[in-house]
Amino acid sequence: MKTRIYLTLLFLLLIAPAAISSQASAKAAEEPDIFCRLILSTEKTYVGEAFVASLMIYTTHNIDRIDVENGLKHKEFEAMELKINNVQTSYQRVDGKQYLAGVLRRWILTPLKKGKHKIEIDEVKAVVEVPQLVDYGFYSAYKYQAIEVDLRATSVEIQVESLPGKKPSDFSGAVGLFETDLQMSKRTLIVGEEATLTYSISGIGNPGLIAKPTISLPPGITIKDSKHSTDVHLTGKNIVGSYTATYRVVPTKAGRYSVELPEFIYFDPASAKYATIPSRKVDIPVAYGEVFEM
Repeated sequence: MKTRIYLTLLFLLLIAPAAISSQASAKAAEEPDIFCRLILSTEKTYVGEAFVASLMIYTTHNIDRIDVENGLKHKEFEAMELKINNVQTSYQRVDGKQYLAGVLRRWILTPLKKGKHKIEIDEVKAVVEVPQLVDYGFYSAYKYQAIEVDLRATSVEIQVESLPGKKPSDFSGAVGLFETDLQMSKRTLIVGEEATLTYSISGIGNPGLIAKPTISLPPGITIKDSKHSTDVHLTGKNIVGSYTATYRVVPTKAGRYSVELPEFIYFDPASAKYATIPSRKVDIPVAYGEVFEM
């Protein structure tokens, strides 16, 4: 009986404290299986034809934090970054191996000049949770350790072509598929009462770089001020854009007037041809006194 007690005390004094009080020794963590790629929505485009650039991350580990220094490096492009609130991930196979992939950042790029252009991304810093084998003396177990890794996506190139054929003299620079519209806030205006005239160009493509069209109003209607805005976003895989000009107008004389919606010319990359939306007129009746609309 005493022998058993002595052996137990010897175990507690010599062996157990060493296993309990010592820091758990761990093998060096393996190199994290994680990388980035810059993905373009196309390999070839026209001057003025917008496309999408996405910074993708691929990993087999849990991601704790990701930082991208500055962002995209580019020349000869007009760039607009799209806001990504939450990184949506999905499983993808790369070189026969399955990774958890997600879009870190995304841009809409519109080429300004023909040629083969390089697009680069700044360094990406990621903190990932990597499993490593920890030796506790009497047993070993895997434990996750946060490790910071520096990543750099390989630069990519894109071929930008000039628009073919002879450009029409009134070509505004729009590339895509567009339509135009002209709307008045009221069907009948009253002398001295303010109204709103809205002219818009919308469709598939980026109209942000076009030469802004002008609306000419006849004598008898005065423009107080105007606002111009451009909205470009991604809907599915399509780049959808609009240009809107809003005019605050005040009629100064009664009569029946008309406003001409100007001709609009754009280049359609699908057909590789220029298309024209003909000009048309919108009637604006102006009356004295109060008008009741039915």
